[in-house]
Amino acid sequence: MARAMSITPVLRYRDADAAARWLCEAFGFQEHDRAQELDGHVRYVSLRLGDSTVLVRSIAKLLLDDLMVQPEAIGGANTQVCYLTVPEVASHHARAVGAGAKIELEPQDDGLGGQFYTCRDPDGHLWSFGTRTYGIAHEAVSAFEPAQLSPSHPSTPIAPLQRDVAYKPGRRDRLLRDIAIAAATAAVAVAGAWAFYDSSARSASKEAAATSVAAAARLEDTVKQLADERSRRLAAEAASGEAATKSAEESKAAAQLRQAMQRASAELAGLRREKDEAVRALEAANALSEQRQLVEDRAAAEVAAAKMQIAEAASKLDQLASKEAEARAQLEKERQTHLMDKEDLREAKSALLAANGKIEELRVGQLEPMVPDGEPVAANAPCALAVQGKIASSHKGPNTWTITNLSRLCRGAEASAEPAKCFEEIMRGKVEWGGGTVWVASNALVLCGGTQSARRTLDCFKRAVSSSQTWQVAIRQCRAKQERTG
Repeated sequence: MARAMSITPVLRYRDADAAARWLCEAFGFQEHDRAQELDGHVRYVSLRLGDSTVLVRSIAKLLLDDLMVQPEAIGGANTQVCYLTVPEVASHHARAVGAGAKIELEPQDDGLGGQFYTCRDPDGHLWSFGTRTYGIAHEAVSAFEPAQLSPSHPSTPIAPLQRDVAYKPGRRDRLLRDIAIAAATAAVAVAGAWAFYDSSARSASKEAAATSVAAAARLEDTVKQLADERSRRLAAEAASGEAATKSAEESKAAAQLRQAMQRASAELAGLRREKDEAVRALEAANALSEQRQLVEDRAAAEVAAAKMQIAEAASKLDQLASKEAEARAQLEKERQTHLMDKEDLREAKSALLAANGKIEELRVGQLEPMVPDGEPVAANAPCALAVQGKIASSHKGPNTWTITNLSRLCRGAEASAEPAKCFEEIMRGKVEWGGGTVWVASNALVLCGGTQSARRTLDCFKRAVSSSQTWQVAIRQCRAKQERTG
């Protein structure tokens, strides 16, 4: 039983596996079969949609690939479109759009009572889906006549044409048909003629004596006609072969021309892309050159400004160097003056120290209190207890007080510790007398003796000294104030 013939469209994709998954998602195909290399690379995937089958394969360096180009290589053009029948167009169109198909023709009437739409897959192949079914009628057809299409019947086999001879109805086809018929007729005539020639020749040789010259002449004419007919048959066969060969060569040349045109179109598209890329690169280079020129101009301006600033700084440095030299000279002059002033100051200080010594001698002599009259202060009096053994009797003296100095400090304030507080603060160097903070004990006894308020007495002394009074005057004023207030 002969195998049924079928047509299977083959479409090439950059990634056959990914393309097959997309076609199943977008168009409703189901995977039927696939073939893979040992490394896992997909060679092809067979997909089915109803009774239709398409073969999806990856682009590879095979012999057939050298004869084909992808739509993207020729500006998206296609040499064919796959048409598949679907029950309903709207839902199928929505499904394709949802998967990302590019719609080229929206759903519309096909003019034959059905609907269709056309779209592209991600690799640019065209697909058309419609509700109408197209097929080939059952009626017998001639090998030299085109088959009539029927909208609903399956296809009927067509008698094969002579290989490499393309069907082109017209004067040339009719000529080839007439040549073939003539060649067949000539073959039959020649075969019969040669059989007749053999039998007639044998009969003529046996009856040569009885045959007339006229019969021999007729036989010779017949043989000559047969030879002419055979020559014409051979010439017709040669012409038919030459025509077939020429037609095959023309078909081959046309195929080669189409391939060359496809390759040229692909090369032209590549050249256009390269040109566009070159234009973009040139524009980018020009923009970069302009930016670089702007940067160089800005840098040159900044360098010029920096040079001006350096020149100004150098001028200022020269001025500063000149001023520094002048300042150094002035400083040296002032240093010499300072040395002279320092020497004068040293001599003045020596004179001041000598004067202070004399003043101190006079101060001690002037304020040295007289030994008071009366009974000594009791040793158990609060003032005596606050002083004896607790406060130094002089700047660096012992804590043991004589009865005389103890009486000088506490008389008049025996029941108070204020005289002790006043004397202790002075001895600790907390009171400035105008020439330092070191006091002679006798002067402190004069200021603090019998005071009822150490703070009031010391504040009085500080105010008097700060108002430019001498310490002697300050002590006298504060003692007098103390005696008045009690």
